[in-house]
Amino acid sequence: MTLYFFTTHVQQVNSRLSRAVADELAFVNNERLTNPQIWDEVTDGFRRSSLMDVTFTPGVKSLTKPDGETCCDELGDELRTRFHGASWTYRYRPDDLLTVRILVPDGLLEAKMDRKRVIIINAHIFIVWTVAFSIFLLVTSYLFLRNQVRSILQLAWAADAFGRGEDVPSFKPSGAIEVRKAARSLIRMRNRIRRYADQRTAMLAGVSHDLRTPL
Repeated sequence: MTLYFFTTHVQQVNSRLSRAVADELAFVNNERLTNPQIWDEVTDGFRRSSLMDVTFTPGVKSLTKPDGETCCDELGDELRTRFHGASWTYRYRPDDLLTVRILVPDGLLEAKMDRKRVIIINAHIFIVWTVAFSIFLLVTSYLFLRNQVRSILQLAWAADAFGRGEDVPSFKPSGAIEVRKAARSLIRMRNRIRRYADQRTAMLAGVSHDLRTPL
């Protein structure tokens, strides 16, 4: 459910970005047709704002694809609704420069912009990263819990061995802070019990020796 929500959210954001870029391209083309005297001013404004670099080449009758890879399916849907009967293509290069070419009846309209203006991230890439990160968290949690459980099992084994009077020289505190604290407390308790047992044995040995000594 969470994955579906975020995937839908990414698609909606990409669609809105593509819609905004398509509106800008439609606006620029409309100004070119209705107000050709301010065409240079309009394109300079877009260029100075770092939005896009727009050029128009009159008389072009064929459309060639720019170098790069395909992307931004949402942009094609938005261009289709604003440039009826026109042909277009778009590609982006490794430097994330997106080139959009639109063949209108009287020439070629070309715009270059940052790909991030059209798409923040592809939905399938988002899904892959989400799944990969989830798997990474699961593996990390498994390894962490396994180490903690191992320390607790070692503590239980050492406590059982101490209870039977066996010595466990290989036992050392490990694991989380709480587990190490419990292990150190167990070791101190074992040492106190051993000292008490040694003192009792020495006392009984002394009493036994005194009882055997003639008055």
